[in-house]
Amino acid sequence: MDIFKSSQSNQCVISLHGKCAGDQDAAQLGEALTEAASYGVPTAWVHCQHLAQIDYKGLQVLLKHIPRLEAAGTTLVVCGLQPKVQESFESTGMTGVVTVLPANAYTGPLPARR
Repeated sequence: MDIFKSSQSNQCVISLHGKCAGDQDAAQLGEALTEAASYGVPTAWVHCQHLAQIDYKGLQVLLKHIPRLEAAGTTLVVCGLQPKVQESFESTGMTGVVTVLPANAYTGPLPARR
């Protein structure tokens, strides 16, 4: 999985590309979310338009970081779920825990590929 990040004064975005599957990808996602909590911005977006799959380990990392983000005053918003990823969120109940919006809900700049 590739992760691209950017931040502004009022939000940050973490753009996920490929598949989030396994311990290494989950750890990468966790590091990105920990970094997002350190920014102290009101909103952290996880942009999933280019994410093809997320396994239970990735979902656990998202769930684990919600309280950390909230403690930092940051709301986690996930957007742009592809059908397979949407199914994973729905089947695990994550759609009831985190705000899920369409990709076009995020109107800020997307991180550039490096």
